[in-house]
Amino acid sequence: MVLPNASITAEPTAKTLTYNGHEQELVTAGTVSGGQMLYALGDESGATEEFTETLPVGTDAGDYKVWYMVKGDRRAQ
Repeated sequence: MVLPNASITAEPTAKTLTYNGHEQELVTAGTVSGGQMLYALGDESGATEEFTETLPVGTDAGDYKVWYMVKGDRRAQ
């Protein structure tokens, strides 16, 4: 049996935030079909942290690089 690949149905979007001294989620969650959306903080060259399902947060003012990927979870039976 062939199943469709996992795919992004809505990409995560950056939030416009104002510094308040507290942790804030940096993006609005994306959605996927046939898998899980995973996020990680990083730099221009790629993720520098482990990918997790948890939305990345930041406290300090400044620019953040958020990387995302889809991990498929469908298997042929």
